[in-house]
Amino acid sequence: MIKSVACKQSISITGVILAGGLARRMGGTDKALLTLSNKYIIQHSLDILQPQLEKILINANRNRSLYEDLGYTVLSDEITGFAGPLAGMATALQSVSTSHILVIPCDSPFIPKNLVERFVKTYASSNADICVAHDGERLQPVFALINKNTLPSLLKYLEDGQHKIDTWYNQQNMATVDFSDVPETFININTPEDLQKAEISMTLKSIKVPVIGFAAHSGTGKTTLLKNLIPVLAKQQLRIGLVKHAHHGFEIDTPGKDSYELRKAGASQVIVGSQLRWAHIIETPDQEEKPSLVSLITKFDTDKLDLILVEGFKLEDIPKIEVFRPNLGKKRLSSYQTGFIAIASDEKLSDDTDLPRLDLNNIEEIANFILNQINNS
Repeated sequence: MIKSVACKQSISITGVILAGGLARRMGGTDKALLTLSNKYIIQHSLDILQPQLEKILINANRNRSLYEDLGYTVLSDEITGFAGPLAGMATALQSVSTSHILVIPCDSPFIPKNLVERFVKTYASSNADICVAHDGERLQPVFALINKNTLPSLLKYLEDGQHKIDTWYNQQNMATVDFSDVPETFININTPEDLQKAEISMTLKSIKVPVIGFAAHSGTGKTTLLKNLIPVLAKQQLRIGLVKHAHHGFEIDTPGKDSYELRKAGASQVIVGSQLRWAHIIETPDQEEKPSLVSLITKFDTDKLDLILVEGFKLEDIPKIEVFRPNLGKKRLSSYQTGFIAIASDEKLSDDTDLPRLDLNNIEEIANFILNQINNS
């Protein structure tokens, strides 16, 4: 049933989270049960959907006991062999007592808090048998409100050996639900890389502090730019945190100082404190990979920051400004990497990019661009 959603049409809904796939791109691991921000991926969807619907089911074909431990009824496909999302929909339609099911995938942890309301409003205005999400560019077919009266058609379609979801939808009375204003709804986690990006997104949402990176080829002048930029931003009363990527083996205090000598003597963690500042130094000789940007950002006391600037970490999925000097003869990072929101250059650029261009020598212009990004975020 629906929780607190007004609708002129008579409708009752059971939520169904589809977790019945093989997750081939995740190496066959049951991705819904992978950890994202310290809980199962599927738990993020459940936490957002639960306040919107009174009844929720999970469609899963393995690890049944683990899903049942989450406190929800679990249904396995009536059709064996991991037959795809339509098989899960058919199983749910055969099992529920409500007039409709609302299906979502298990690997989309960024669904909005008004997801159900959006579907119900479209149903109320269209009375369609199937209401399918649309992101402004294409259908998102595994986000759908489906009337139970479509079950005979679906069973016949599956019995005929058909599995293409779009084809079956097109045979029904279908309406689309506009989600173009919240495209992040459809961010899904299919690969380890997707999981890493989602972890970053979750962290940035949780800290509620804008993060903007500066990325460039070595020798382009990122540090010089930031040395000039930070005082300008600080004059706007912004409290700024800075994360800088460094090569292994860097030192943060001077040989001969007590903290340096004590750390070199064998202390694995050193805290140095004074009236003006304190520092926490941790030795990580056995760490095989560099620390992630997420792990470093979470070390900040973000309640005392208005902006976090990041130097380096050019592969991280955060909003980034590229620092670019054409005379170095190197290709623009933004031409083959994602996440860039502007290019700061000391020369005029060709017209092969739609990104805003900033004058690298005009610090005020770059500062104003960042302030606009903060105000609009």
